Amino acid sequence: MSGHSNEERAVATQTPSGRTDVRDHGAVGDGMTLETAAFQSAVDAVAAAGGGTVTVSPGRYLLGGLVLASDIHLRIEAGAVVVASPSYDDFRTHEAVTPAEESWHALLYAREATRVTITGPGRIEGSGYAYAVGEVDENGYRAPADRRPRMILLEDCTDVRVAGLTIVDAPMWTVHLAGCRRAALTDLVLDASMTLPNTDGIDIDGSSDVRVIGCSITGADDAVCLKTTRKRAYAAPTERVVISGCTLESRSCALKIGTETHLPVRDVVATGLVIGPTNRAIGIVSRDGGGIHDVVVSDVVLRTTIGTPAYWGRAEPIHLSALPRVPGREPGVIHDVRIAGVRGECAGPVHLHAWRRGAVRDVTLSDVRLRQTVAGGPWDGLQGELDLRPPVNPDAPEGMGRDNAYQVSEDGIYGVSRVPGGMPGLYATGVEGLELRDVVVTRPDPLPQGWHPDVIVTE
Repeated sequence: MSGHSNEERAVATQTPSGRTDVRDHGAVGDGMTLETAAFQSAVDAVAAAGGGTVTVSPGRYLLGGLVLASDIHLRIEAGAVVVASPSYDDFRTHEAVTPAEESWHALLYAREATRVTITGPGRIEGSGYAYAVGEVDENGYRAPADRRPRMILLEDCTDVRVAGLTIVDAPMWTVHLAGCRRAALTDLVLDASMTLPNTDGIDIDGSSDVRVIGCSITGADDAVCLKTTRKRAYAAPTERVVISGCTLESRSCALKIGTETHLPVRDVVATGLVIGPTNRAIGIVSRDGGGIHDVVVSDVVLRTTIGTPAYWGRAEPIHLSALPRVPGREPGVIHDVRIAGVRGECAGPVHLHAWRRGAVRDVTLSDVRLRQTVAGGPWDGLQGELDLRPPVNPDAPEGMGRDNAYQVSEDGIYGVSRVPGGMPGLYATGVEGLELRDVVVTRPDPLPQGWHPDVIVTE
């Protein structure tokens, strides 16, 4: 990909110069009137003229599903707030090809479009409170409604730019790229609830040549997630992705590659990240047939903590795992991964796990210096657990999503056990070609009861 500034210039020079304001098409901006028709009229008029800019001027606009088109630049100005309708029926202006859980609709949607641009500095409010069922439970978790809209969903789009927006209280995934090519996501502030699941920040799904630069992402679920789902018509590898200069906070995994890996995820660079607090900082998780390879993560400052058992992760600063979630389906191999220049504090171990020897191979950790701490708070009894979710769920062996995310039997949570012999600083099993260069994990002295006496344990 070209540099960020060149990419922005290319999008701008290829976009016609027509401009309209949504107020010119009947939008009132009072925050109470559903404005979808006026917004759609503005978009359609600009598209019919060959493209250009649709401006959202200051005010509060209640909106359902808006369908964008090629050569459209939706600009939400300072002082403009787009509020997602609390009624899922208001998003049925379109139906996505790519579902997420039971979400088939989005606030801002485009399919098979080119040169789609969505910019701030305005704000989107997702009305996530309207898509939660009941109150926060003892696990710090609110059950979600069955149907929830995503905030931005772009399917099979080319030359995409989303920049400068603040998006808060998303009820579902916030930005989802499905089968897109050449996309720049820059200077976004994504701030979702810490109690509502599936509120991922950015999901890069079967997409290529993607840059995520300078974003601040907070939420209960994964902050940035690279995947290749099986549910899309636009099946493709996720490849050539750069993530740089971002701050990530999560109750799940901050930087996650996987879990859905039906096709390869490859050629990924993540650098200059500040992560935490989070249940898991860097996660590379293979569960389906596509491999994950040629990944470089560097220059990371992190802090992991023990969180609620409802969310995956036991405070691992680095977690790589490959194992089946469906009987008879082997996960793809994780290989050629380099993680370097990591600093921070963790309440869990570095964990590398292969279900069979060699399913994780050729991994290099270098210049890694961590301080392992005693967990405090209501979930300190979970410290030292080994979290390998999602596993095969014997009650739903073909299950996905909630079928194997958090399922409890008489013996405990499926996929969660104790680290054999107690918690070390680094635990690796079944990994071939593991190279450790200047990896230092500082631990409490004296060592807490039940911790493994060895800093590094490999099997």
